[in-house]
Amino acid sequence: MQLRDLLLPLLAALWALCTIVFNGTKELNFIRDRIMFADAEGFRATLPNRKLLAWNDWLPLLMLMIFACIAFGAVSGFSPMLLAAADRLPYAWALAIFVALCACGMAITLIVTGIGEWRLMCKCLRAKNSRPKDQAKTPEAEPT
Repeated sequence: MQLRDLLLPLLAALWALCTIVFNGTKELNFIRDRIMFADAEGFRATLPNRKLLAWNDWLPLLMLMIFACIAFGAVSGFSPMLLAAADRLPYAWALAIFVALCACGMAITLIVTGIGEWRLMCKCLRAKNSRPKDQAKTPEAEPT
């Protein structure tokens, strides 16, 4: 295996990871909105249902995305070991370390933002009534 054989797979892995993170983030945001805003988009969720969404949908998806980032980073970081000893140039290591750092940066970003969103969702779920007081008093706001 030569250096040029490593370039395309590493960049493709970075592209795939970015796609996974962007699509996963969209799904995380959609689930978060369903948890925080019980009546969003005609989706009426009870408090136990919203807690179930948080623990069984949002949190596992976030953990899976963090794991994917770390795994991509580890595989990318060690990929120059696949090259023959004569082809392990500094360029190969630089490219592999760059891709690994990007992947680890995505993981760190997901961890930091995930902690903030998790705290906000828990605060929202602990609230006795997630609707504003003036909306809760109107007959339209009552579940049917």
